[in-house]
Amino acid sequence: MNKTTKIDATEPVEPRTIRTSRIKALFYLFGGIALVWICTHAVKDSASQSGLIAVKLMIAGWGGVFLFGLSALGGAILLISPRALILDGSGLAISGSFVRSPVKIAWRDVQGFYVRKQKRYKSIGVALRHRG
Repeated sequence: MNKTTKIDATEPVEPRTIRTSRIKALFYLFGGIALVWICTHAVKDSASQSGLIAVKLMIAGWGGVFLFGLSALGGAILLISPRALILDGSGLAISGSFVRSPVKIAWRDVQGFYVRKQKRYKSIGVALRHRG
């Protein structure tokens, strides 16, 4: 049963922090490591092939090591410093992972929120007021 609480704009709001899942970060990390391992075997197997097949395996293998290595690195960074949305009475702030200093947006600059659907996924967007 969902319980909804309405808070008037004049009431003080306690700060709330919403963090991304560390389990998803583990999936990125271990998935990247597993795919790097598979690509290193493609590079190793290219030595037993000859001609154009060996070159293709070598290029695909090193490309995969680079690409999935970046994925594993990103997963490690998200695991150490997960993204966070901080809501308080003065506004909202986004911090963590690849954001060096928190991005703060005052409530007076927020026009509203909307939900965007992309196939199976939904994301929440913030509509900002135009300063003119």
